[in-house]
Amino acid sequence: MVNILVISGSTRSGRQSVKVADFIVETLNGAENASASLLDLAKYRLPVFEDGDKRDETLLAQLQEISQKMLAADGLVVVSPEYNGGMAGSLKNTLDYFRKEYSWRPFGAVSVSSGTLGGQNAMNQLTHFASYVNACLLPNRLLVSQVEEVEDSGKPGDRFRKNAEKFCHDMIRFSKAISEAGLR
Repeated sequence: MVNILVISGSTRSGRQSVKVADFIVETLNGAENASASLLDLAKYRLPVFEDGDKRDETLLAQLQEISQKMLAADGLVVVSPEYNGGMAGSLKNTLDYFRKEYSWRPFGAVSVSSGTLGGQNAMNQLTHFASYVNACLLPNRLLVSQVEEVEDSGKPGDRFRKNAEKFCHDMIRFSKAISEAGLR
């Protein structure tokens, strides 16, 4: 069984990217030999990253909880909306708190945009980050454009569904291969 943690990187009210994250979790859970859970950063709202002794017990408990979830996962899928030409600031801030959790861990990147380019700038930042922290970046990426149109009458559109299902299938295979090879 491959265990994948899907990180929803938006904390804004009215956010659309969490719908994409929810769909990915649902799709992974519907696959054979896979399970997925959602880590919704809106639940945590971590303060601006500062290294050192200024972490209170509440923050330390939250960081430990997130770290344990990441370390227990065979792979991570990070879903980021594109805000002002990049990944969500709350997501980048949260990712900065961790390092060992990424090393040789399969990392799937998903960017979400209301525009037509699917959050390409956020995707560029996500892939650069994954490379920098020594994660194993899934070659297949999922760019979701015009996110407001992803769901039509409560059901995902055909193009999105097809691309998301392929992404999930590839993420399962990739995570399983790295796990079986004993690379982490």
